[in-house]
Amino acid sequence: MTLSLPDGLAPEVYPLAWLVGSWQGFGELAYPGIDAGLVIHEMTFDHDGGPYLRQTWTTWTTRPEGAERLRGSTGAVRVDVTGAQGYAHLEKDQIWFTETTYWRCLPGQEVEAPEGGGAGVEAPIAALELVSADPAGHAATWRGAAQGPRIEVATIEVAGTPQAAVVESVRRHYGLVNSELMVVGYMAAFGQEEQAYFSGRMARVAE
Repeated sequence: MTLSLPDGLAPEVYPLAWLVGSWQGFGELAYPGIDAGLVIHEMTFDHDGGPYLRQTWTTWTTRPEGAERLRGSTGAVRVDVTGAQGYAHLEKDQIWFTETTYWRCLPGQEVEAPEGGGAGVEAPIAALELVSADPAGHAATWRGAAQGPRIEVATIEVAGTPQAAVVESVRRHYGLVNSELMVVGYMAAFGQEEQAYFSGRMARVAE
């Protein structure tokens, strides 16, 4: 995959240039106390020339009839289903989650490589800081690292309104695999220890 820098992108966020654009796909949702099922993801990374990226992300639950087309004989989602195929076969039901996040790179700061990076990966490691907010009443600060098409971020602190569900921590992994954006999320919430919460597999939307 050949990557060209988006017009007007600030040099400070060149390590994140591969994210810029819109992505659509599907994934799985599972957590104690939450009904497991397939979800649709829509995500956009854009910029206004400033030294940051803005990420907008919405996830929908899906109607059960579409999910059956993606499952194999064991009931698990077939590994050969691409993000675009999953998105096309599933039908949106209700918005489950939406979030806006601002991403910044921190030049000159030492940080450990993200999972899957490190020795043998020929790309510099960029330290990251993020700030996010969602309409469920949460605002969070994050730290992390990017190395090539691999990113790992985790919350420093999650603040919530008096009516918001208690979320202790969130951690996410992003990666570019066969031109698809893969995302895995982990969460400690509702009195549960940190564990897998959702996955995503998304195709870039052609402009």
